[in-house]
Amino acid sequence: MTWYVVDGMDGSGKSTAGNILKAHLESRG
Repeated sequence: MTWYVVDGMDGSGKSTAGNILKAHLESRG
């Protein structure tokens, strides 16, 4: 899980991190 890295990179990143995490989980099935 690397959502905290995204959150640190993207100022408001909670929603962005959520979208990336969602996409990651979907890609894994």
